[in-house]
Amino acid sequence: MRPTTRVWCVVDVEAPAPHASLDEAIALARRSGVRMALSNPCFELWLLLHIKHVLAYQTSADAQRALEKDGACGYAVQRKHLDYVKLAGPDGARHAQAEARAQKLRAGTDRGHQANPWTDVDILVGLLHEARSGGR
Repeated sequence: MRPTTRVWCVVDVEAPAPHASLDEAIALARRSGVRMALSNPCFELWLLLHIKHVLAYQTSADAQRALEKDGACGYAVQRKHLDYVKLAGPDGARHAQAEARAQKLRAGTDRGHQANPWTDVDILVGLLHEARSGGR
């Protein structure tokens, strides 16, 4: 079997003020065959979904502070480092919860990444898990 190369770009929308050229970047990525994993407001939302449901509007700073305050994974806003094993929980149980929560956020809107909160990072992470286990 021949390996498949896939290119992904992970992007924060950055609420409250989205990147001015985000829509242009998304269109360019599509034309170039680059997949995008987007989070509104930021990647930390995906991490926070491992710990709890997030249903209300968040700024990037809100999500980062909430993740740091929880303390479950050692995240600190200033260093943006964490212990993913702790975050994922025993046997990856928290990861499964985060995936379900992300799917629920997407199912709850037809606005895609313009909705806040919203993420599809779980799709990329799922593909990485599959590739690691030999599924792809």
